[in-house]
Amino acid sequence: MEEEKRSKVIQLLDLVWSGTNTGTRFSWERLNTSMYTALKLAVGSGLAFALDDVAYIRDNYRSYYWISSYEGIYTDAVIVGNITAIESYEHCYKRKPIRADDCYMGKTSSYAHLSTINRKRSRLCVGMGFRYKDTLAWVTKFLPDNRIVACVYKKQWSGGKPIKVMKLNQSQIKTIQERQSNS
Repeated sequence: MEEEKRSKVIQLLDLVWSGTNTGTRFSWERLNTSMYTALKLAVGSGLAFALDDVAYIRDNYRSYYWISSYEGIYTDAVIVGNITAIESYEHCYKRKPIRADDCYMGKTSSYAHLSTINRKRSRLCVGMGFRYKDTLAWVTKFLPDNRIVACVYKKQWSGGKPIKVMKLNQSQIKTIQERQSNS
């Protein structure tokens, strides 16, 4: 990326990348933690991501050392509603958005206004629940073929083994929820 065309997100990460450890002894742990914290700050503060930013971050900055799961970054972006971060992630991983009605997510964020999420319609992310019959199905994974793995648990909030595991795509979710609305 040319310097003048870098997004604020990349400028922030460049600053952290080049400035970390300049006032202390060198530590890879400090650098990795600082980069992860800076990326979470960029997502959570609502900085605008350029379409290629997630790919640039993935391919530079040794991100495989400090991002254990890019899915967590996507989840953070969905939770805070940073649409540019969401779209950059979807572009990088060639993911089509998967949405559902009546979505719920429990305590998910350090932001007080996002302590719980109840949305009439939302992009799905790992950890989000959506209406399924008389309960919630919880997203546990995204598959490479643009489907999700969603689980229904016998006792909500108690963990344990799921009683139903589903692999669903966007049209299947829409069909399930339309049937529920009509019944």
